[in-house]
Amino acid sequence: MATNGNVWQFGRLVGRIFTQDPSAIALATLEELNQQMHAYMRACQALAAQYKQPVTTP
Repeated sequence: MATNGNVWQFGRLVGRIFTQDPSAIALATLEELNQQMHAYMRACQALAAQYKQPVTTP
């Protein structure tokens, strides 16, 4: 997830491959932003569940 203060954009990094979602969500549409963030968090949770050990960050 990234924002420039006006719009939010989403993407996914798997290994060394980054896939950017072409849509952008304006802050004016908070309900849509909330739904999109919730969907991405569910996807992150499902991806993390595939690992037997927790993913650590540096």
